[in-house]
Amino acid sequence: MMMKGLAAAVITMLACGTATAQQPAPSDAQGSSSPGTMTVIESGFVVAPDARFTDVNDRSATLVGGYAGWMTDHTILVGGGAYWVANDARDLKMMYAGPVVGWMVHGDRRIAFGARGLVGGGRATIGGTLGDLFGVSTDQDADRVLRIGHGRSVTTRSDRVTSASTVIVREDFFIAEPMAIISIRAADWLHVDTGVGYRFIGGAGQLDDRLRGVSGTLSVTFGGR
Repeated sequence: MMMKGLAAAVITMLACGTATAQQPAPSDAQGSSSPGTMTVIESGFVVAPDARFTDVNDRSATLVGGYAGWMTDHTILVGGGAYWVANDARDLKMMYAGPVVGWMVHGDRRIAFGARGLVGGGRATIGGTLGDLFGVSTDQDADRVLRIGHGRSVTTRSDRVTSASTVIVREDFFIAEPMAIISIRAADWLHVDTGVGYRFIGGAGQLDDRLRGVSGTLSVTFGGR
């Protein structure tokens, strides 16, 4: 709905500009006329497959996904995106999604600079020992964490629970991920973007630090930007 509303607004603006340009310009006392002017806002829909390289739970991880949205005047992007860990590991999974906004400087030139950010939510599954993940040091605390889960889904294959027991934890979280971007225009409809950002995580309690971190990005943007 947001993208449709933006598209309708842009079309209305262009229609009004065209109607204004077609009206005759007022004449002065000598009968001369001044030329009319029209400002054209170039906008279009863009889609960008994206890869991000980062660490999750102190392990290297590659996030794949992308974003899509409406780019206005080579400057402002409004859309949405989704990402997930491509690593094939039972104890290292992560996915998140949310609205995406972006802002570019000199977006109509061959090299542009800007920022892009996602705010949303997701879910992660990570593995480790109860001692490392939850900071427990006694077997009693380990048993309590496993039983109540602290609001999380905590599983283990061990019959006897200790602070050294290996567990797999599934946790929901909130995310805010701003990024600084350099964009290179290969063609009018094709841009290659690279940048660096930081993944802020909240709502995961003691696991926040294991899910947040720096990430590098590489994306290819298709569309009328």
